[in-house]
Amino acid sequence: MRRLAVAAIVMVAATGAPAHADGVWKMATPAWSWPRGGFLDVAATATNDVWAVGFQGEVCTWTISTTGGVPVPVKNCLLERKPAIQRWNGTTWTRYGPGPWASGTGEVGRVFAFGPGDVYLAGRSQSRGATVVRWDGRAFQTLPDVPPDCASGTYERDATAVWAIGTAALCRFDGAAWNRVSPPDPGGSFTSRSFGIGPGGLWAVRTVSGSVQALTRWTGTVWSDAATIATEPGHAFAGISPLGGDDVWFAHLKPVTSTGWGGLDWTHWDGTSVTATPSRSPQDDIRFTTDDTGRPLAYRGWAERWAFDGSAWTPVPAEVPSNFPAGYKPNKVARVPGTLVKWVVGEGYEWVALPKTDPVVMSSE
Repeated sequence: MRRLAVAAIVMVAATGAPAHADGVWKMATPAWSWPRGGFLDVAATATNDVWAVGFQGEVCTWTISTTGGVPVPVKNCLLERKPAIQRWNGTTWTRYGPGPWASGTGEVGRVFAFGPGDVYLAGRSQSRGATVVRWDGRAFQTLPDVPPDCASGTYERDATAVWAIGTAALCRFDGAAWNRVSPPDPGGSFTSRSFGIGPGGLWAVRTVSGSVQALTRWTGTVWSDAATIATEPGHAFAGISPLGGDDVWFAHLKPVTSTGWGGLDWTHWDGTSVTATPSRSPQDDIRFTTDDTGRPLAYRGWAERWAFDGSAWTPVPAEVPSNFPAGYKPNKVARVPGTLVKWVVGEGYEWVALPKTDPVVMSSE
């Protein structure tokens, strides 16, 4: 029977612990206004400045409907989600309800912390729909409305700014207004696999001609090709991770052959050339980051992670701690800059036939 997420978890590894799941992890208890919620994202600027966001107060029941002979769970909510915004100051939690999230339904799905006085929270509110607010260290300001073609509810960040993501366009907030970026292919669209936003900025793939594609970067005013890649029929990109201007990783599917699916290549742009690396797994939906020592990491979900030593990919422990409670799923991990402290946030599961559970939260001393 299907299980669905309904409660929250927050965890943090104690200072000095290894930067993976074998550290010391403990429970913490935020200040909830409503029971039955979940944390969707977490960000930290210091050990005494941690933000966790999500939803709370959702009261629903589940019934089973049959469609075409197939049983389908149907969610019926008596009380809709309300936004949850929590901040840890090293000693206590403080809850907030800024501007559009002061009342009504909604949720906060992302938080981006560029510094103690430069934190963005993004999600949806009953009064505005797509909603983004900024914390300046003293108070919140509500940003201008997200342009409609960027207001899909998905957000990312580069090294200095927040992006709102649509399918027809991407919009970057420059501190005063949203600036629209169209796809590099005329008449094209953005998909989750055709572009990547990260510390290295915005990168995408465009078709040059026939089977030739280009890895291209948004300069702030125009698209600029960095490299061309000759492909074969059946080739497709599976994700781009720009870790820096000369450090871009991407996964792409090999052509389908007569013997079946061609598998997946993990490829690197070093600022000069594109080099394929030996793939550790043929799995799809691969993303890239770096570990605490700067090694490239490829990951898929929470359980599958590999580090690259320059010649091969090897499995590494998952970030989620071994004492993560059964019946709960992690959503995001954030590391406090300059430390080995990590926070993990998530939400609990419930069986369709069971009532919701109250939030569970974890933290270190």
